[in-house]
Amino acid sequence: MTQQTKEQLTAERNELISQLDKKNPKETLALLKENENKLKELARIELINGVNSKYTRLRELARQAYECEQPGEDITTSDGSFHKTKVKKYPKLAALKYAYAIWGDGRIRELRINGEKFTMYRAKYEYNKDTEYTRPETFGEFLDLNSIPQKDITIEEYNDICEKLALLNEQLKKDIEKYNKGLNGLNYSSLNYWGLIGQHNVHLYEYTPNR
Repeated sequence: MTQQTKEQLTAERNELISQLDKKNPKETLALLKENENKLKELARIELINGVNSKYTRLRELARQAYECEQPGEDITTSDGSFHKTKVKKYPKLAALKYAYAIWGDGRIRELRINGEKFTMYRAKYEYNKDTEYTRPETFGEFLDLNSIPQKDITIEEYNDICEKLALLNEQLKKDIEKYNKGLNGLNYSSLNYWGLIGQHNVHLYEYTPNR
């Protein structure tokens, strides 16, 4: 069965809305709910396709960055571009298009290709100690370091994530409600006024699907 387009589904929704007072409202509302779910699924597919397209491109650039030579000398100029003579000793770096680098602590710490930034090493900072740099051993580790997914995300995977988020958010609401009821049982307002307890803000973000 051919998937309906966004335009077809929107037209169908408008038609159903216009029929609410003319036909069986219960049946029409059920069809509207089905239409709404189809539109939501289509929006998620569009989102997934856009995200996958973006990160497919980034993985291609990341592969170029990961496979580049690691020079033992500073081959950058003042603006971060490569020194035309020095870079010739490193053919993979020389072959990069629109590339810039940040040099520091005897290595290329950051590489930019076509406007995309790639961190080349994991850095461990400790007080009064030299920064410890670790080169990712695999391309997968390099992708993780740069927050790039290792493969495309399927609509099934995204739907599963959305379902789990919904369950977590529902549980969060119940826990907050339980906490508030517990506070009321302690007469917290008076305890706070008497100086026996205090309050502080807890930073917590609720995450919801973008589609």
